[in-house]
Amino acid sequence: MSLTALAVRFATIRALQGRTFAEDRVFDSKINPVNLVASKESKPVIIVTTDDDNIDITGKGLRAGNHKLELVIEIAVTQKVTVEVENGDTTEVITIPSSDAGLEATVGLIGWQIAKALSADGGYWGDIWRTLVTNVHSISSRRGADDENGVRYAARQYIYSLDHVEEPTPGESPCVGSAWDKVLIAMKADADYAGVAKLIEAEITGGDYLPWQIARGHLGVADDVAVIIGTKPVKIDEIVQLAAVDLTDGFTIAEQRAGELEVPENET
Repeated sequence: MSLTALAVRFATIRALQGRTFAEDRVFDSKINPVNLVASKESKPVIIVTTDDDNIDITGKGLRAGNHKLELVIEIAVTQKVTVEVENGDTTEVITIPSSDAGLEATVGLIGWQIAKALSADGGYWGDIWRTLVTNVHSISSRRGADDENGVRYAARQYIYSLDHVEEPTPGESPCVGSAWDKVLIAMKADADYAGVAKLIEAEITGGDYLPWQIARGHLGVADDVAVIIGTKPVKIDEIVQLAAVDLTDGFTIAEQRAGELEVPENET
């Protein structure tokens, strides 16, 4: 039910691409187990999914509440990794071997690169990630390793439990500079996400909502409750000519002047 969880996943993928040893091999919600994906790749891979999303809600605020969204980031490495490291004015080529220790070291380094991209780097999408994610409750790390069809691999799964901004308000365009405004701008500029961005924007802003109906959506109440608390206009069946109006300070508005006072138009 969460558009925000979808946006968090997109932001995570783009923030990680090109910023770890996995380079651009960052996949979105691969159905295959990580070992099968790794066996087909000669270099490190990352798979990003969004899993359980538990929400503590007060009242009827279905789009707000305190979330515990599980953002799952899986890493798999099958072979040695060769990287260039700058050392002053020179560049040194370092190779991490494909031994058990080497594979584990590579996985650990990628885990650090992921945390760096999401917390302090990641470019424009990294900044969007930090705007969407309001709190990280915890990070769990689970190790995996196996020999799949003769291919030895090391893997690790990081589970980020996080809270994020509220879901967008139905019928209301995101405010300029807001998290959702930034998300839609970035997605529209991305060839892979542009079509999805149009669908999301249509879902958010679609529908002929009157201001009081948007307010009702914020509160999560029925029409009769909206009438009681004053967010829904009251139907006026008959307009009665105003008589003279006596004010508390002793002045009186004459009957002919009272009829000239502006009153709200009839709204149903």
